[in-house]
Amino acid sequence: MGSTIIMTPWPLSSSAGNSLGDRFVMIIRPMTSKDLDPLIQLIGHSGHGLTSLPKNPDVLSKRLKASEQSFQKKGKSDANEFLFALEGDGDGELIGVSGIYSSIGIYGPNPVYEIRERKMASAELNTTSLIKTLHFKSLKKGFSEICSLYLHPQRRKAELGRFLSLSRFLFMADHLRSFEPFVMAQMRGVVDEAGENHFWSAVGAKFFKMDFSKADHLAMNSRQWIEDLHPPDPIYLDLLPLEARTVIGQTHPKTTAAAKILKREGFSETDFVGIFESGPILLSEIDNIRTIQDSITAKVLECLDVIEGEENEAPRILSNRRYTDFRSCLASVKRTDKGVFISKETAHLLQVNRGEKIRLSFLNAVERG
Repeated sequence: MGSTIIMTPWPLSSSAGNSLGDRFVMIIRPMTSKDLDPLIQLIGHSGHGLTSLPKNPDVLSKRLKASEQSFQKKGKSDANEFLFALEGDGDGELIGVSGIYSSIGIYGPNPVYEIRERKMASAELNTTSLIKTLHFKSLKKGFSEICSLYLHPQRRKAELGRFLSLSRFLFMADHLRSFEPFVMAQMRGVVDEAGENHFWSAVGAKFFKMDFSKADHLAMNSRQWIEDLHPPDPIYLDLLPLEARTVIGQTHPKTTAAAKILKREGFSETDFVGIFESGPILLSEIDNIRTIQDSITAKVLECLDVIEGEENEAPRILSNRRYTDFRSCLASVKRTDKGVFISKETAHLLQVNRGEKIRLSFLNAVERG
């Protein structure tokens, strides 16, 4: 993990205004194969339903290796997967993870359901009814996907979830050619404490003849089998059990905050839901994402011991604009017409020197300008 960094970083506070009371180091970096054991330990707190980070060492190892390779090959590719680590407290502890698929075609076609409504009417009976149906679709190109966002439960007191999520957009902003015109985010669907998903039990299990966990495991390697086995006819929601209908398009309680962050970034709800646990799918044009749109680049004029006015300024998300050695952190900066002043500690975290350019954006969407 490298040497311990001692600094005076930004004190984060929650949206409710409760300070954590401590000042601590937080850094985003690319994940490597060496993160396997810490990652397994981290997601051990996740409960059921975190389908993009299954508690399977073989699957996680494969994803870490794929990510490590992706960070080594700059440029447009349909097979890039990026996983980012959030390290805390200057000791290299893994406290969060987030990810990006450069294209949804990495594991084959991306199956989803489209919700449609049709109004039926009878002149003879003078009555109408609204019929909702699910239509199987296979998305194959044109979309990047942000995914695999998870933060340690004991670290959810502050704005770290926002930092963990938005730092991905600074990476995308500097390497737009590596990503698609649209960015989607499939929210975690509702799974109960026993790991049961009522939607899957009522629909997917009937078509694929397997339980939810097995289907999820198979989908991490290939999804073509889903397209091969799913019937083409629509599914009528009124024919499903009530407990299955009520979870369609619903976000898991532990993912609600993540969805709110993305909506503030410009993501909108769609008529699409996930095919496994029927979680909602959010979408935005990549150029319309707030952090990408509002971010700027600036030359580092000097690295100082202390940045004046630090306690009164809103924290910025900063990144070093690199591909292979990407780094992002939260810190204060002092802006001028010619560039920015940052602290020596921030320069150390970002691995930048005087004269280099960094990218920066506000942490909160309401603090624009």
